[in-house]
Formats: sequence, C-alpha cells, structure tokens
Amino acid sequence: MCITNNEELAERMRLLRDHGMSKQRKYWHEVVGFNYRMTNLQAAIGVAQLEKLDKFIEKKRQIAKWYAEELKELEEKGLIKLHPEMNWAKCVYWMYSILIENKTKIGRDGLIRILEESEIETRSFFTPMHLLPMYKSNERLQIAEDLAKKGIILPSGIKLRKKEVKYVSTRVKMLL
Repeated sequence: MCITNNEELAERMRLLRDHGMSKQRKYWHEVVGFNYRMTNLQAAIGVAQLEKLDKFIEKKRQIAKWYAEELKELEEKGLIKLHPEMNWAKCVYWMYSILIENKTKIGRDGLIRILEESEIETRSFFTPMHLLPMYKSNERLQIAEDLAKKGIILPSGIKLRKKEVKYVSTRVKMLL
C-alpha cells in the first residue's frame, strides 16, 4: 500500500501498478509496470492493519529499547554497533539490527550459526542490490557492502516479550 499527498507521484504509482498501461491508449504499455492492483480482501486487511499501526510501532519501539538496554555494554566495548535512531526521524524498527565489529571472536556468521543452534532465529542483512545477478555492477559501494557483511537482524516480532529479548541478548553477550 502506498500513500502520498503528491499528485504527480500518485499518478506515477497508478501507472506502475497497472502494468505501466497508458490511460489514453488501451493495452499500450509506456513503461515496465506490475500487477499491483489490490483486491477488496487485501484492502480490507490493509485497513484493519492500519487501525493497529500505532500499537505495532509502539511495541517495536519498546523491543528496540529493551535490546538497546541489554546490549549497551557490548557497544561500549566496541564489539557491536546498536541500531541508531536519528534525531530528525522516529524509527519504527521494522526489524532490530546490530552490526558485529571485526574484533569479535566469532564474527557475524559464527554468531548467527551458534544462535541458530540455540533455536534463536536471526538473519544477515540483505545482499546489496549491485551484487545481485540481475543488477550486477562493477561499481563498489563500500558502505553497503560493509553493512551487509556486519549486519545481523535479531528477533523482533511484535509478540516478543521482555524476557525473550533478555534471553537473546544474554546469549549474544555470552558469545561475543
């Protein structure tokens, strides 16, 4: 679902969501588009989810606060970098992530593997787009590549409780 108060952008989104098809000429595709037209059922679910959005964000921010409190000592030791929040924005913490610094004993991949053995599901950051086959580029985007190598996403679903965040954090502290 996309929302905007920019009419030009809204029109562009409408074009892209309907296969890039011209409004003036039927079955004429001006640009590569997609079939992103929403069904009534999808719209109803979207509206219901929007009604809960503030509570979801509040819970995500609470989980982030718990992680920040629990893992602060690792950041102070220079072993990790916590998920920052800029002073000009309010982060919704879709996922809670940390960066594993190179001076740790086991590194990011070792941490993911050992946490998995403890039945703690985590994942690495996304692969930068310029390294994916369909967007392959010889250009080096060092910041994106460094983030991808160091980043780990910790459990952060809205049903997480403080004791579970504490358990995950304790395991991370023990391992690093």
